[in-house]
Amino acid sequence: MFKFNVESSVFEDAVRKIMIAIPASNKQGTGDCIQMTLYKNVGESGRSVGIFLAFNAKIEAISTMEIRDVASEEKEMKVFVSGSKLAAAASAFGALDTVLEITVNKEMSISGAGSKVSLPLGEDIAKINPNEAMQITAEMETEAFVKFIEFSSSCYQDTKGVHGMNCVGLRFDLQQNDLSATSSNGSRAVYAEIPDITIRRVEKKSDQAAPDESGVEDTKITITVEGNILKSAVRNLGGKSKITISTDGKRLVLKKGAYVIIILTSEQAFPFDSVVQIMQKNEDEGIWKAPIDKIMQALSIYEITMEKPWLEIKKNGESKMSFQGKDELTTASVICAQKGEIDRVVLDEKQFKEALSVFASRYTRSTEICIGVSDEKLPVSVKKNQEDANCIIIMPIAS
Repeated sequence: MFKFNVESSVFEDAVRKIMIAIPASNKQGTGDCIQMTLYKNVGESGRSVGIFLAFNAKIEAISTMEIRDVASEEKEMKVFVSGSKLAAAASAFGALDTVLEITVNKEMSISGAGSKVSLPLGEDIAKINPNEAMQITAEMETEAFVKFIEFSSSCYQDTKGVHGMNCVGLRFDLQQNDLSATSSNGSRAVYAEIPDITIRRVEKKSDQAAPDESGVEDTKITITVEGNILKSAVRNLGGKSKITISTDGKRLVLKKGAYVIIILTSEQAFPFDSVVQIMQKNEDEGIWKAPIDKIMQALSIYEITMEKPWLEIKKNGESKMSFQGKDELTTASVICAQKGEIDRVVLDEKQFKEALSVFASRYTRSTEICIGVSDEKLPVSVKKNQEDANCIIIMPIAS
């Protein structure tokens, strides 16, 4: 038997962090077990801790909680319990803001504030060894990494399609010391980068990648991760402390303190270089610059009579751009700064609005953004400023 006390908020937080990796239950309502390991008086500090581990065949999550008032003859106990039921219990008790008494014996009993829940124990689960050596590792501020992932995962295709369009490509460049990423749904694409970070190769010399035919060692490691998994993985990575990002090509490991997320990379081929090449070749010959909220307001007016998401953006004098539909029933204008040669371009309004929404969630709505145009047959770019490497492009449609 292992009995201990824990704050309900601490318990809820620890369970919430592994929810992204809880497997789905089968038709019999089983098969969704997670692992809970309890330790009494660990190390010189004598702390007692509980560690949760969940794995759903694509992502593994490990979280830790500090426990107290432990009553047990055993120093360690490992059990398995339904992840979905544990999550429901953690959420319910978390709302009570109380101290929980948890007893693990033939079942897991959770008591607090006059309520009690008993969960049956399950069977052992498959899992990934979180301590295996990685090939390369990088460290950066957590907030910067989360914003980077949120931006770079804004354009993947929601459903599985060809060329890994439901994925995000990430590249570690050991020579340039930067981390870059891109995603695309075929109609729009995004590129993001974090420059000036330290990326280290941590493998043994005997395991290093062999030089290519030119005799130059590969300094770029590119991996592919399913977009919905990556986007979900960073939701619990709050705070200002640093995060460590590691990979061996087969796994992407995110570690922030005692919280660990291991994502299995996708075997789908993602056209990282092709997407980046398209974006880099797209040089803006003209730019409109206006606040995000003013552009969104103009789109709302345009949408009043919109039957199809066909949007014409064109120059309107020297200080305005206009939005107009194919039926010409509504015209909405935005006061803006203009630079270079600008005429018109036709876009899918939904794709354009999705791109704007990414910037609206990233900055204040009064922030000015740049809309870059090259030719009516070439992609339109959206970025915070003209020199910014972080960019979304939208493919034009037939006019």
